[in-house]
Amino acid sequence: RPPFSINLFREEQLLALADYVVNTYFRHFKLYKYVFTPQVRLDLSLTYVGLQPPKLLPEEETEKGGEEVEQGVSPQEEPETGVQPEPEPEPEPEPSRVSSLQAYIRTQMNKELRQLQQLMEEQLQASEDRLSSKLTTLERPFQPPSGKGKNKT
Repeated sequence: RPPFSINLFREEQLLALADYVVNTYFRHFKLYKYVFTPQVRLDLSLTYVGLQPPKLLPEEETEKGGEEVEQGVSPQEEPETGVQPEPEPEPEPEPSRVSSLQAYIRTQMNKELRQLQQLMEEQLQASEDRLSSKLTTLERPFQPPSGKGKNKT
């Protein structure tokens, strides 16, 4: 039968060890949880219904691939030469794509706006009808029921 205690630590040492665990791990649990939890990134991409996605030309793809290789080589050469290349301005999107996208968004917004206006008009008309019917019932003169055979003279 194994012994219940092998007297590895004294009582003061056990108390110090328990205090250490409480003061380090348990007080900073949220920090450890944040550090050791894998980070999830949200990729938010917008796609418009009815609009074709932009297609990259094969020439553009090869040029971009070549630029990546050149950028990988240039940081190694920079410490030797000491000259930093100027960053190239990014090409702006084609005006035809931008204008077609703006036109598409404008038409969709106008369509939604017309639907909202129609819905609002219907709700206002229903509310007006309901209020006018209540008003007509209140405007009728109050006519007490006539008593039959109770006329005493």
